[in-house]
Amino acid sequence: MERAGGAAKKLDEFLGGMRGTGVLMQFNKEYKRRRTEATANGSGFMIYRVALGRLRSRWCRCSSAASSFRLDNRCSRRSFDKIF
Repeated sequence: MERAGGAAKKLDEFLGGMRGTGVLMQFNKEYKRRRTEATANGSGFMIYRVALGRLRSRWCRCSSAASSFRLDNRCSRRSFDKIF
């Protein structure tokens, strides 16, 4: 239970860090661009909540190899490519 609480706190820090560094803004722009493109092609696209969940999951995998909490543009760009 303690581990789950620590993970939840880390995810909250993650979202705060994304807002502070502009990564969330980049993610939102990329989501909107890809959703609009899919709609124009007549394809469906995942809902925002699913995309954000995939970003969180991807970040956990990126950060588990790092010794400290850090989100850089290289990791976020790779994450966007894997998410969408």
